[in-house]
Amino acid sequence: MIPKLPDLRIETAQGLSLPLVPGTITAEDCERIRERRLVLKNPNRVPLFQFDLRIQLPETIIDRQKDDIPPGVTANFEPHYPQLFASASGEGAFVTRLQPPRPTTNWNLKLDHLPAQEEIRITIHHDHNSYDSKLV
Repeated sequence: MIPKLPDLRIETAQGLSLPLVPGTITAEDCERIRERRLVLKNPNRVPLFQFDLRIQLPETIIDRQKDDIPPGVTANFEPHYPQLFASASGEGAFVTRLQPPRPTTNWNLKLDHLPAQEEIRITIHHDHNSYDSKLV
């Protein structure tokens, strides 16, 4: 038996989810931030193992949270940055990185397994006023 590939979809919310901790969502937040949910579902009657997906989204992700992960599943959703190299030579030469990398549209999703007929949901927030989203 050869299992089907998992279903992958992105749902766009009509607003922003309220945080679990006290806080405020402003009208400016609703104008600036777009909330989406990345959903990966196993349609099979058998579990699937060892996912390593590279996802390129049209807008940079400014925040994410793992909403609904089945018990026992290890999930990592992290930005994918290209490896940067530097070299220096001569007395007193050095290389300094002055700031962390900018938000990226490239992300890796790694799962150790996805049980039969289960799904994971990851909420992601995009700043659709960002430079990258204006290029799309």
